[in-house]
Amino acid sequence: MARCTGTVESASQEVRQAGQQVLAEDLTAAAATLVSLGQCAEAQPSGDLEELERNLTALEEKLTASVLRATPVELLARFRAEVERGLIPYRRKMSAAEVDLLERRFLKNRLLEHYKVPRMSLFYL
Repeated sequence: MARCTGTVESASQEVRQAGQQVLAEDLTAAAATLVSLGQCAEAQPSGDLEELERNLTALEEKLTASVLRATPVELLARFRAEVERGLIPYRRKMSAAEVDLLERRFLKNRLLEHYKVPRMSLFYL
């Protein structure tokens, strides 16, 4: 949790220096939430891991919305073009719902990667 918090704080500093104050504030708030979740986990090491995972998932969803909102249209278009190129060989083999889900996942992962924001899950920590 501490490593994840540090990564989010670093990402916040980078976007603040790039002039994206709103995203920087969202990342700073997320880092504070991670600190709080980490303290709770340390206080109760055998606590409710499912609840912790739900909180981390909700935090990741908030951050995904924040980075999506902060991303310039040109960059989003470039990422969507990457998705399209990557899915060409698989489109015929997948249902529309599967393609849509894969597109959303790829875009989310690409955005988080671009802003150097880690995934928020016990599986990735």
